[in-house]
Amino acid sequence: MNAFFKTILVPTDFTDSARSATHYAVHLAQKTGGRLVLLHAFYVPEMVTDVTMLVPSAEDVEHTSKSSMKRLKAEIHADYGEEIAVETVVVQGGPVEETERYLKEHRVDLVVMGMKGAGYLDERLFGSAATKMMLLANCPVLVVDKNTHFHPIRNIVLACDYTRVQYLHDQLTPLVRLAKLFNAHVMILNVTPKEHSVLSLDEAIAGVHLDHALASVEHTFYQIEHENVVEGIKLFVAERRADLLVMIPREHSLLERLFRDPITKQMAFHAGLPLLTIHE
Repeated sequence: MNAFFKTILVPTDFTDSARSATHYAVHLAQKTGGRLVLLHAFYVPEMVTDVTMLVPSAEDVEHTSKSSMKRLKAEIHADYGEEIAVETVVVQGGPVEETERYLKEHRVDLVVMGMKGAGYLDERLFGSAATKMMLLANCPVLVVDKNTHFHPIRNIVLACDYTRVQYLHDQLTPLVRLAKLFNAHVMILNVTPKEHSVLSLDEAIAGVHLDHALASVEHTFYQIEHENVVEGIKLFVAERRADLLVMIPREHSLLERLFRDPITKQMAFHAGLPLLTIHE
């Protein structure tokens, strides 16, 4: 059995997008022999009004949340078998804060979260729990759209700036192990404007380091010219029929542009293409 992704954390609010993420995570757990931790954070709204209203107590909300979690766990075991190890956690608080707290207090190898909306480029999504966790989490975060259905990962695109990842051998380990698990091909993509289409010496050296870091998996380097990095990535993953996009969010800039880009035609980040972020 594989010795990685042993603990997979799935924050859930019981929506369709969270349910899709849960089922995707179950498939990964089946492949790795890992256990699932389902985390639900609830809060009780404070009503300030002159009108008398019936507001549920914290105990009522917690009871409802635990009942929903119990049904979700039962659904997983009914669909995939009792051998799937599932732990449930229900806490009061904000989803981002409680997820981050859990990550600090427990060993987690992967977070799998659902993304609301029609696709990753919905402008309103930036600032959501999923996008915040991609930047805050201390472990890889996999985000899937609500319409995503799990299928074996064959083609992985690592979109990166060569010079920024050349020494990140250990950080690329999750990508390497995932590629080995599915016998997937990794395509290392660097998008550059036309005037910078020739690799510098530093970039060439970085490519050698990356080649070494990914030596144990099938991989190919690609450099494409496009004035808009976001559009370049979108076109590439669409043309190559990628099953997974991997990014290293050192800065907010590119991720924010990916999530705020209003162009929806020729969408590459459509439902069905999960996004994995790994950190330095």
